[in-house]
Amino acid sequence: GLNLGTAREGGYEKMRADQVKKRRERAQNLEVGEDEGLKQELNKVEQDLQTLRAVGSHEIAEIDKKIEGAIKANKAAQSTLNANPSDPTAQNKAITAANRVNDLRQQRGSIKNASGTPQNKADLQSDLTNRQSITQTARATGATPAEIAQFERDEESIRVALGVADAAHDLGIANGRGDKSINEYEDTLIPEARHDVEAESRTRKRAYAEREEKWNRFWTGGKFNKTDIGRRTVREAGHNIRMEAKIEESGKGGGH
Repeated sequence: GLNLGTAREGGYEKMRADQVKKRRERAQNLEVGEDEGLKQELNKVEQDLQTLRAVGSHEIAEIDKKIEGAIKANKAAQSTLNANPSDPTAQNKAITAANRVNDLRQQRGSIKNASGTPQNKADLQSDLTNRQSITQTARATGATPAEIAQFERDEESIRVALGVADAAHDLGIANGRGDKSINEYEDTLIPEARHDVEAESRTRKRAYAEREEKWNRFWTGGKFNKTDIGRRTVREAGHNIRMEAKIEESGKGGGH
């Protein structure tokens, strides 16, 4: 008979651990595979996001650097204004600095939200036309080379947004999902596709654990599973599999 006494190499504990490990490995093999529709859909939306990022990510990175500098300049201007609240020059510099931060954030948002819809493209084109007018006025009124260069770079960011919009439109035609923006891919499409894959994998694992436990309860053939080691092995493996397949609570709890 099976010796269930003191644990030894190759004995009870190792046998049980090996059986638990095998069941967990079988459960892992039930996860949605690369050749399945849900995983292929996730791969597609991730690839489409990369297509849009290839057009807009460099400009976004450049704008992020400018935003960091603009925030520092804004803090310095606001500090000067706080020390000289009635100084018109300090007031103007503070307003200009705050507006610069907001404008750069708008430029970044234009790229991230460029969706390729007719309305969005029309809005971007209108923004570009306005910025071109600002640049022309600056040249005509004797603005400094640095100021003109800034206006020209602002124009370029909107051109990049238009490029992302065109790419989004082409993707919408190709994949049938519509003219989706970078933000829509990042915030909605990819999380939903990933959730579908993970939910299906969790469902399969839980079903496997339940089948194993049910089979163990009613199985009458063989010697191993009629012993306590078999029942405890299946229970332990089932618990571990369920814990690996559990849904984590998001946030810190609360009303909703």
